[in-house]
Amino acid sequence: MIQPEGWLRDIKRLPNWELHLTALIRRSRNRPFKWGSFDCCAFAAEGVVAVAGFDPFLPWRGKYHLIGQATAICNAAGGDLLKAAQAHLKWLGVPESKPVTARTGDIGAWMGPTSAVLGVVANEYLAIPQALGPGLVPLPECETAWRIG
Repeated sequence: MIQPEGWLRDIKRLPNWELHLTALIRRSRNRPFKWGSFDCCAFAAEGVVAVAGFDPFLPWRGKYHLIGQATAICNAAGGDLLKAAQAHLKWLGVPESKPVTARTGDIGAWMGPTSAVLGVVANEYLAIPQALGPGLVPLPECETAWRIG
């Protein structure tokens, strides 16, 4: 089922979402990167699972396994992960204008060495898969953020 753009703003967070999110970030620290199941888009969606209890990435999870396949998705949206996120991952909705106002459990994007990287806001940091960068990026260094609930 296709959801309207920005619908994650209207969802409710789980009663114990903080515990689920903390556990996700801990489990992810040394998890090996894998296209389609543990890349930045899949990880960001796992953050939504931890916070809200459902997987908005389910239609794409495991549907691609190589960088070329992921690149094709991005290229179809203009060759940019942030544009691809907006075009293909409508669950992100409209980004916040100031990423530093993002709350723990929101989704954010950081411009890595080669492309944008999605992650989950954890206090004043953006947690990202370590295979794609430092693991934790200070929020002021982020490009944008999306409100979850």
